[in-house]
Amino acid sequence: MQAAPNVITTFVIDDHEVTLKGLEYIFSKTPDIQVVGTGTSVRTALANIQNPDVVILDLNMPDVGGLEAINQILQKNAKQKVLVLTMHTADIFPISLLRAGATGFLTKDRPVKELIEAVRKTHAGQAYLTPDVAQRLALGRISTASDSPFDVLSTRELQVTQRIAAGQNPNQIAKELFLSNKTVNTYRYRIFSKLRKYQITNDIRLALLALEYGIVSNLTTATLLKEEEKGVE
Repeated sequence: MQAAPNVITTFVIDDHEVTLKGLEYIFSKTPDIQVVGTGTSVRTALANIQNPDVVILDLNMPDVGGLEAINQILQKNAKQKVLVLTMHTADIFPISLLRAGATGFLTKDRPVKELIEAVRKTHAGQAYLTPDVAQRLALGRISTASDSPFDVLSTRELQVTQRIAAGQNPNQIAKELFLSNKTVNTYRYRIFSKLRKYQITNDIRLALLALEYGIVSNLTTATLLKEEEKGVE
């Protein structure tokens, strides 16, 4: 789809059709913003995305967690502007996502006019935060210090962590990251070692810590917890 000059092109990634249709309708009534594509999964979206001005990303996608999704989008285009649109308001999310490279963070309960403003500011390269989050940040109620346990991991270790926490086995991780199974297991050992003080001794505990710090979604962790109930570790 070709956009007119001076129009902000957007690509929306959300696993809810209602949200996609709603955003398409909203932007169809906004002369300077146009939806040029949508995706109901991160992997499908990345296969079809064609460098829009702004990617609007739902934080909790079924296939790839929020931080990893941002990482993959920026790997495809390092200059891409990403606006996260989410139901989550937990303090850890906005700071972690901005650190990961997102330009904006907006919760889904905000008015339509604020969404439009967020897209425009994100396109202009201005960091945008939902007002209540911005206010808590200004008042010092959100820590901006590098205090995530995952900050001690290398980029590759974080990639392996995200996939372990998402329920992938070593074979799947090795194939996706173009590594050998032995190398994946070496990274796994290093991850557990670096996170020893958090009592990370198995994949379930790693997934729970990843959930706490916004690395994976509730859905993927819930799957792991079901496995734990069956006695699978």
